[in-house]
Amino acid sequence: RCRPLAYLKHLLHDFDADIQYFNPGFSSDDAAQTDLNFLIHTRAETVGLVLARNAGDGSAQVDLDYVVPRYQGFTLGEFIYRPGGPLAARGYRRVIAPPRMQNAGDYLTDVGFRPEGDAMVRDLA
Repeated sequence: RCRPLAYLKHLLHDFDADIQYFNPGFSSDDAAQTDLNFLIHTRAETVGLVLARNAGDGSAQVDLDYVVPRYQGFTLGEFIYRPGGPLAARGYRRVIAPPRMQNAGDYLTDVGFRPEGDAMVRDLA
């Protein structure tokens, strides 16, 4: 029997120290607030996850964008954030980057985000 939420909790627990490095203060309570959960796979291995929620006005607020250590340095989020990707297919026109995201270098700009006020955003349309 498939239990995706249990698997998500398992991933969050197993990679908690690394998640905290890139997203200090992120918790399972934050994960419970999301309604858009994407697992990124290669073959049978989970290599990343993106957790987001509807922020209104056609915007998706990403609460966590995480890639497991073995695949860090790749821009895996581009599969989620590109026009025609799963967020755009759900009607979102814009994505707001995780507000806590740190230590990720140029990752957000590499996957198309730009500064807007205090946030980093990417247009999907």
